[in-house]
Amino acid sequence: MVYKVSVKSTWRFNDGSRLEPGMEVTVQSKQTSAANLLNAGMQDVSDAFMRNYGVSIPGAMFGFATNHLSVTKL
Repeated sequence: MVYKVSVKSTWRFNDGSRLEPGMEVTVQSKQTSAANLLNAGMQDVSDAFMRNYGVSIPGAMFGFATNHLSVTKL
């Protein structure tokens, strides 16, 4: 499955990095739904943001993803 993940609100991390609205990545994942991508597939999402923007979403922050990210199945 292929998804577009977009940042819908500013997300700041303890190391000073942040994701801003307008940032988006395309993620290929074995997850079968958008909801699963923001749970079990968050490492794929974090890796995509690291590749495109140099910002990694810390594992401890994965639980807050639905507050800051939106997912569209392509």
